[in-house]
Amino acid sequence: MQWQRTFDSTPVVPEDPFFEAFRDACESGDMPAVQEAIASGRLTVEELDKGLKLATLMRYLEIVTALFNTGARVTPETTLHVPGAKGQQDPRIVRLFLDRGMDPNATHSTLIMKPRRSTSSTPTPLRRSEGEPNLPMFRNLECVALLLEAGADPNRRGPRGIPALGYAIMRAREPDTTLLDLYIAHGARLEPNLLCYAVRPRIRQSEFMTRFLLDRGLDPNAAFDDEWGTPLHCAAATGKVNLVKMLLEAGANPTAIPAESYKLGRVTPAQAVEKRMERGRCREGISILGLLKAYTPKTKL
Repeated sequence: MQWQRTFDSTPVVPEDPFFEAFRDACESGDMPAVQEAIASGRLTVEELDKGLKLATLMRYLEIVTALFNTGARVTPETTLHVPGAKGQQDPRIVRLFLDRGMDPNATHSTLIMKPRRSTSSTPTPLRRSEGEPNLPMFRNLECVALLLEAGADPNRRGPRGIPALGYAIMRAREPDTTLLDLYIAHGARLEPNLLCYAVRPRIRQSEFMTRFLLDRGLDPNAAFDDEWGTPLHCAAATGKVNLVKMLLEAGANPTAIPAESYKLGRVTPAQAVEKRMERGRCREGISILGLLKAYTPKTKL
């Protein structure tokens, strides 16, 4: 047997072709090859778990079932793969995991950007966020329903502070509130700060989701995040004319100054637009300034 050495001179044992072929079969959905590997009796529990992660990720129900029946386990590592590739999963696989003890409130860790609060040229560092709920990773409605019925808490948040409704708003590709309605039916709270997620830059269904939330009675003046300030600040500074109109008509205060906003500073929406225009970052600035000046704060009776 030959040894390979890395730059630190640590010996690396070559991969056993048998186990590598087994994992390839789990990932590609080759059931006969998986059955052959199981029948050999060579697979350890650890190898079964590795195969389970791959088969679960790729949604191979038959293989997942066979691996469980052979001794594969529900672990934090295998559970992480249950949402499936791109958040799509076979509900029957979710049921298999739940029946074997998977916690519907299971969490994972992820790398996230640490918000930049200065104009320094230093690269924005990454930090690991521990304890992020797995629930928002699921996009299949049947899977989400299974987890909620099993006790998943739609209001649970990880260190990032984003609830399941917030993720659903930001990830929506179509003008559809079915997923949001499902969360709400299982106790998800409609909080003003959800508007902050709806108006963020690069949200595909920004106008649709903002209208949905406003129609539910959320107050745009009670919403705030330390990145953009109020929803009106964000919509105005990013040049979203229709959102600005929508928020103003809902009573958003055009002269509000946020307690904090590390992107815009402590300024009014109009001042935020002017600052962005000076940098060439708000093409609709003139139209938005006109809207802001034409409205006055509304008092709710």
